[in-house]
Order: sequence, then structure tokens, then C-alpha cells
Amino acid sequence: MRSVVVEADHVVVQGFVTYGGEGIVLSGRDLVARDNEVRAARENGISCEDGCADVVIEDNTVLDSDGSGVLVEGRRIIVQRNRISGSVQREAGDADGIRFFGSGIRILGNTITDIKDDGYEGEPPHTDCFQTFDNSRMPTVDAVIADNVCRDVDHQCLIATAQEAGTTGRLGRSRDIEFTGNECHVEGAQAVLVQWFPDVVLRDNSFAGPNLHRGAIYLDGSTNGAFFRNVVPDRVPPYELDEKSDAGFSTDEPN
Repeated sequence: MRSVVVEADHVVVQGFVTYGGEGIVLSGRDLVARDNEVRAARENGISCEDGCADVVIEDNTVLDSDGSGVLVEGRRIIVQRNRISGSVQREAGDADGIRFFGSGIRILGNTITDIKDDGYEGEPPHTDCFQTFDNSRMPTVDAVIADNVCRDVDHQCLIATAQEAGTTGRLGRSRDIEFTGNECHVEGAQAVLVQWFPDVVLRDNSFAGPNLHRGAIYLDGSTNGAFFRNVVPDRVPPYELDEKSDAGFSTDEPN
């Protein structure tokens, strides 16, 4: 099939193979996308953005999507055990593994690989495994990203920014991410970038890559962060934070 589009509640999409269309597009409540294969979608591979709540996206394979392998926005959404690789920027504005927006998002046990920024004639994408931002999107609150593998991706493992809130006096509208037990091997200057985004906890992750200048960086009021039991290569600073992000920060790293 080219595409599967659901605009309804209480629907399971299971066992489909799509190629070259819109992928799997969900809208509604109490939805499941399971055991599907999405290839070369002209948009995000699997998406749920309009009125989405109580949604599960699990055990799918998503290859070569234009944009993100999976994109979700809503409440109480689980994205787990999916295999995502080869996202590209054709008509989309970027190429990522999973983009997430909203509250109560759980991203668990996914494997994301081989998202590159070379081979483009114009401006290349900024490839990341996991990304959230608040410009024209729901604020992200109470997200858990755990036990995922991010490998051979050219920029960050996680980028969480809230520029719109941070620059309009609403800092903290997006907050609270727990990033734990993830394996990140990326090409960027850091594995995790947090900006205008308080209450981000990094715990029990492994960060590696040939270009790392630090494991993680907290910027522009990303207060109350935490950095515990993360593994970084020798001679790479575990984390950096600016003066605006220092308040409430805790770590087990030596001073």
C-alpha cells in the first residue's frame, strides 16, 4: 500500500507495508500502530498529531522517511521498540529519528540508526535521534526517553529546546524530561543539547562519538537539571552549563 490514514478513535493498524506514500497517519484517541513496515514515505513515516491521546506506536520498521521516522504530538503517547533508519530531507525541513510534543510521552527501547547530513546540494538537515521544541507546537511536559539505541546519526542524540517560551517570558512552559539508560553514538559536538528547558535529568546513559566536546550542555535557563552515572569517553567533559542554568543543578561528577 502507499498510505494508511486513520481519522477515528479505537483503531488498530497492524501488519501493513507501505511504500512511497504518506506512510501511516493517525488522528484520534485510543489508537495503535503495530508491526508495520513503512518505506520511503514522502512525509513522516508514522505520525499522530491531531487530537492524539492514549496512542501506542510499537514494533514498527520505518525506513527512509522524508522528515522524521516517527512524529507524535498529544497526551499519553507510547513509542516503543520501533526500528528507524535512513530519514532524509527531501521536501521536509529536517531529518530526525523521533520528534515528540505534548504531555506524558514515553519513548522506550527504540533503535535509530544511519541518519546522515552529507550528500545534499543545499543546506543539509540537522540530524538528531530525538527532538522536541515549542515553536508552534504543544509544550512538552513529563517525557520519559529510556533504553533506546541511537547510532550513526550526524548530530545530537537528544535536542530539547523551548525558544518560544524562553524568549517570551514563559520559561518552564516546556519542562521535565527523564533521559535514562540510552546508548548514544553520534557525530555532534555533544550528545544532548538542552536550551530554555528546565528539569531535564540525564541518568545511566552512554555517550560516544568522534567529535564530542562534552557529553551534554544546558543553556539559557535550563535549571534544575541533573547528570548522574553517565559514561563519556576519556578526556571529554561530562557536561557544561551556563550561568543561567546553574540553579538547582545536581550531579555525581567531581567538581
